[in-house]
Amino acid sequence: VGSTDNIDVFVLADRYDGPANVFKVYKGYTVEMTDCVLNGVETNMGHPYTLEEFVAYTERVSAAPNSCVFFWNHGSPTGVAWDDHVLGSTEGDWLTHWEVVSALKNHDMDLIATDECSTGQVEVAYEYHAGLPGLQYAVLSECYTGWRGFPYDLILAELDRDGVTPREMCEIILDVTYEYFLDPPFMSELVTSHTGVDMAAMDGLATALGPLAGELAKDAAEEHELI
Repeated sequence: VGSTDNIDVFVLADRYDGPANVFKVYKGYTVEMTDCVLNGVETNMGHPYTLEEFVAYTERVSAAPNSCVFFWNHGSPTGVAWDDHVLGSTEGDWLTHWEVVSALKNHDMDLIATDECSTGQVEVAYEYHAGLPGLQYAVLSECYTGWRGFPYDLILAELDRDGVTPREMCEIILDVTYEYFLDPPFMSELVTSHTGVDMAAMDGLATALGPLAGELAKDAAEEHELI
């Protein structure tokens, strides 16, 4: 599990104390990417510059025709990639969804996956669709995400073949994660649920939701139970 002839796996990890590091992951070991400007320095993971620089770096050193970015730590309908410890600040920071869009707008991204709570709102999906017209799919969490998160080793094990499409990658993340939580000892964490969003359907969905929302809003108090 890790980088092969068919896939490159990079990680930007910023622990609570100490600098961030950029690694390339191989089976059984990692290589620190010391030529990346983000490596070895304290990094605000909630700043769009960090995301843009990381993605730009991976594009320079990888020939992969398709790209997927995973976000970790706390998320919500407001943002992703919470950073608990930002140098020079007593507060944390995260990337708003529109900051993600601004960081990725000049890069080819096929799939976004959030290993975080409550990102699976139609408004969030539409924001990515509107701001990143080249984005094909998103994997978003509908509610709570347990601390265990995606089983990355099992997901990567499904990718050791040539020609995996963005849609297949989306399905792999969903299927492998769902099956992982079906059996002991992780069954109690099946509260985690994910949605695979086909961005090609977002315009039609938004068009359909407009009239529906209008009808529901006409007498929201009386029809509260139905709504």
